[in-house]
Amino acid sequence: MEQIFLAGVRFIAPNKRMSSGERKPIPGFLALFFRLFLAAALILPLAAAAAYFSVERLIQKEEAQTPDLLTMDVRAALEAASTAGFGLVLEGQEASSAVAPGKVLSQRPSADMWAKTGSTIRIVVSRRP
Repeated sequence: MEQIFLAGVRFIAPNKRMSSGERKPIPGFLALFFRLFLAAALILPLAAAAAYFSVERLIQKEEAQTPDLLTMDVRAALEAASTAGFGLVLEGQEASSAVAPGKVLSQRPSADMWAKTGSTIRIVVSRRP
């Protein structure tokens, strides 16, 4: 815009009209929008990758070897499982002449297998035949 001073009064003349061969400049807000879009296109994938790996690390649990619970009584098996970081579920009882009644007859997963801590070990306890 052109400014004209006449008798101490400032007059602002409107912009001159562009001829048909001149190109209009890109408005400032459009250039700003393009820069913001470009920045977002570069930053968002990096932020998404960082969030993914952070959440994955939080969810991932450690693994430990399952203890050998065979021939233990239920109370000792529960203590051994919880000390190793596992839960214990009693699936039932089976008659057995080889293992004394009240002792663990079988377990799943078996002893010394790697499992996620916090998971459960399922046991079957012996009863009289």
